[in-house]
Amino acid sequence: MQLYVGQKVRSLHHRGEGVVTALIDSHTVEVEFGDDFPFDMDVRDVIPVDPTEVAYYGGTPEAPAPAQDPNNRRPMALGTALLDISLLLAARENDRYELFIANPEPTQILFTCYLREKSRYQGMASGILASGDVRHLAILSGAELDRTRSLYVQALPFVEGKGHPHSPLLTELDWNRGRIKVPPRHLEALGEPAWVFSLRKDVMKQAVEDLAKSEFLRISREDQPRKAEQMEVDLHLEELVDEPEKVLPAEALRLQMEAVVRSLSDALVRHAESLILIHGVGEGKLKKEIHDLLRRTPHVRSFEAADARKYGSGATKVTFQ
Repeated sequence: MQLYVGQKVRSLHHRGEGVVTALIDSHTVEVEFGDDFPFDMDVRDVIPVDPTEVAYYGGTPEAPAPAQDPNNRRPMALGTALLDISLLLAARENDRYELFIANPEPTQILFTCYLREKSRYQGMASGILASGDVRHLAILSGAELDRTRSLYVQALPFVEGKGHPHSPLLTELDWNRGRIKVPPRHLEALGEPAWVFSLRKDVMKQAVEDLAKSEFLRISREDQPRKAEQMEVDLHLEELVDEPEKVLPAEALRLQMEAVVRSLSDALVRHAESLILIHGVGEGKLKKEIHDLLRRTPHVRSFEAADARKYGSGATKVTFQ
């Protein structure tokens, strides 16, 4: 059952109707019953009053389309191999392409997307995208892609019901057919291959890192505190594939790094406090690749050697902002 913010619901254990005020995780929602004291409730304990109705909460409309509408929000599978707000492009028959926007980051975003042909901007889609969701934007023909000069996205991160401001994201992605000459990669979020275009440029990542210790972000982080949850992933090849002895060294490193990216994405969506990456000792190449990736990941506050008494010298502990 898919719930959304603003939806009217009934509780199996509470009289009267309430409104969903926040999506905590895939199993928990926050519901308010009109007394300004919201409850965290298991999704199995609430019943939608009408899944197709337009509901309002605090004057803000939240009216997702019916499930069969391609514009409807779809939950993104955890472990998506995505770390930033991204555009996804999937090939369709007859030289057509489907464009999506994905949000693996901890906050919700209010977004607007445009396509630019020469000097003219054409609006494609806008809406609210929850943490861990992917949204259909448009179907484009090959000819339309050839005419496209850039894809422009405005995104404002926010936490439902909180008043602290967040830095907006404005990205204009220069476009040409050369961007899809490389093979697409399989994404669990779509269940199919797609090309991925991060909307956080390196300069934006640097800006996030520069602001990491500021008072502004300290207050922003209080919007949605991290859970005291520590995730753990074993990157030894025998834990990732059925026949590790048949995997070449270069392929092994690629599989291990993909597992690292999936784990980071999973931890961000779940608002985990920390993540243990068990990489072993070996020649140190995997450890170096992991540390290089962590330095480039905006939502990583710090990383250090994990508890030597438990992991020896073969694990890294990642702490998130």
